[in-house]
Amino acid sequence: MFSIDAGVGLNTLNGGAPPWFGVRPQFQFRVEAPVRGDWRAELIYTRLTLYDDRTNHSEFSLTTDEDERTRAMKGYDVGVLFRRRFHIFGENLPLSCGLGVGLSDWRMANPQNNVTLITEGALGGNVAYSATEIFVASALGVFPRISRHWQMGLDLRVNYMTGAGREFESGIEDALGRWHLKAGLTLGYLFGVERPRPLVFETVRRSPGNTEPDLPAAKPAFAPAFPVISPNASPAINQPMTVALIPAPAMDSSFIDSDDDGVPDTYDNCPDTPPEAIGLIDIRGCSIDSDADGVPDYRDACPNNTPGALVNPDGCPRDSDSDGIPDGLDDCPGTASGLAVDKFGCVDVSSLKEKIILDINYADGSFDIDYKTRPLLDSLARILRQAPQVKIEINAYTDESGPYDANRILSQKRANRVRDYLVEMGIASDRMNPEGRGESNFVASNDTERGRQKNRRVELVFLR
Repeated sequence: MFSIDAGVGLNTLNGGAPPWFGVRPQFQFRVEAPVRGDWRAELIYTRLTLYDDRTNHSEFSLTTDEDERTRAMKGYDVGVLFRRRFHIFGENLPLSCGLGVGLSDWRMANPQNNVTLITEGALGGNVAYSATEIFVASALGVFPRISRHWQMGLDLRVNYMTGAGREFESGIEDALGRWHLKAGLTLGYLFGVERPRPLVFETVRRSPGNTEPDLPAAKPAFAPAFPVISPNASPAINQPMTVALIPAPAMDSSFIDSDDDGVPDTYDNCPDTPPEAIGLIDIRGCSIDSDADGVPDYRDACPNNTPGALVNPDGCPRDSDSDGIPDGLDDCPGTASGLAVDKFGCVDVSSLKEKIILDINYADGSFDIDYKTRPLLDSLARILRQAPQVKIEINAYTDESGPYDANRILSQKRANRVRDYLVEMGIASDRMNPEGRGESNFVASNDTERGRQKNRRVELVFLR
């Protein structure tokens, strides 16, 4: 007899350095099969998302403030446990404990836009803040049997992250927690449970010399219409007859379950449930589709999709522009790769709330854009192409060297040059208003070269 269980629980990452990760929900799935005697082998799968919080004073905080989150740890664990069951509280309430190993695939992401963070590698340089790491697991749980085919499970697990698979600088390693603490509640379906077979009892007759009355016959409603005797019994009247126990030749139709899904055919709206769906059906015998994406749970690789997301044949969300927002929920499905997006899948323009100052290293009398500034304008153009509602004021300034009117004309040329560069990058000219403001609005002293350089600037102001 083996079982398939699924459920939810809580987990947290313990140890390391603050900010601490709080306690968060988890989804877990397991398959258990007998090995020998009371020993079981178990395949476990757990999916988790943890958030840290700069205001947490404990690793067991149950809440986090979204504005205080600096990291999101996302991933899943896959492992194998060997458990032994102890029937201290009876056959239907076994206590289970075990040990095992597994792999944890995780990454640290920006909690606002889900982009994987970058950190320092063990050999220097920048690497993605992610790893596929080996862990050692221990477990303790109880699994009460609640019916013939169903069991519940309350399970506590501790995963020790060995560090094998990490390639980060030692300070980063030390700051990471090593203990994953997990508690889960599951519901499991048992396979291979034998069906009880009804038996028919016949009368035990006495020998001719027996003065005691014969025992009355006991025939249930489903007994056969013909007498059943043992092969060694004589057909003569008043000869001894032995008890005969035979399977009933037929059962009531209410007990027939042709697809063996636990729902009798009389009440089964889906009488052809495939074997792989058994254990993941509703009370009417039909396959469960918990996220209503059109793919039943038994073949849904992503069973917790947000309603409305478009999915592939495996039930996982389609994300044609790879921005983390599934198609069907993405208001801007053609967002360019690599750009941060908001919760609606459109390019995040929150960075354009403040004006951008271009400290272009202008030579005296020049209006050309230096090579140091061009990559910044290129990045800005990528965002502006995806946000056509944003308009730009381009305000150019000079220092007070030179005649006033000449400075006014020079600043206009500098503003026009920035506009022309953005036009070359695909930004419509009617979205931009270049204005030369000459020697005004100084931000530094004109008595030093450094101050004059700061005053020779271009400011970009964004309007929505």
